[in-house]
Amino acid sequence: MHEIVHINNTDVVFEVVSGNVFANSLQIADVFEKNHKEVMRAMRNQPDDEFARRNFAQSSYINQQNKQQPMYQMTRDGFSLIVMGFTGQKAREWKIQFIKAFNLMEEKLRSGASAALPDMTEMNRRMLDIQARVHHLYEDRETLREQLSKNDSRLQRSDILMNRMAEKLGDMPMGFGDMKYVREMIQKHGRKLADRYGVGMETTVPAIYIAIRKRFAVESYHEVPHSSFFELLGFIETITL
Repeated sequence: MHEIVHINNTDVVFEVVSGNVFANSLQIADVFEKNHKEVMRAMRNQPDDEFARRNFAQSSYINQQNKQQPMYQMTRDGFSLIVMGFTGQKAREWKIQFIKAFNLMEEKLRSGASAALPDMTEMNRRMLDIQARVHHLYEDRETLREQLSKNDSRLQRSDILMNRMAEKLGDMPMGFGDMKYVREMIQKHGRKLADRYGVGMETTVPAIYIAIRKRFAVESYHEVPHSSFFELLGFIETITL
């Protein structure tokens, strides 16, 4: 689940990860008209304590030179701490808009909680277990293909069996590693579109998110099933403004 909110000419993406709402340091720097390095420095100067581990998460994006650069994802509490020193009437208005957006996303989470299964920790544990099984399944499949490459009939039977097993597991959501790779692909293609059309990534990246939602009929790319992972990657490359 994610929400795009326009603040100070920047389309800020508020994203839900593991039940928490996050915004990223790059867009926060854009909104408050700060150098991203300054915002990153403020975050890195935070002590490595429970608060920091709970409210800040390292991430990355693709810059104009097509290189991967670090950034941070932060919760509302993390955001409030970092922007505490940003002063002025405009900064105050932007803080309020951020807080309202965080509140809106958190309210959506609470509203949907009653329809969710009660033990989300157990669900996450099971999901990780299933993802690991699928990963090993495909690894075992490739090993089996090599072992049976000299026997076409046995290879055909093994393919049928493995395809049936994969079909049963294919509708599960993507794993965390897959979602991270998709996010990197979105950033990379967003940079290409920005260079092609002469606009900023604050325009191209939200457009990619919207296109994915329409194509796969989901609220967020997180909901795209594992079986559509490669289709999603191919689709991202075809998106234009």
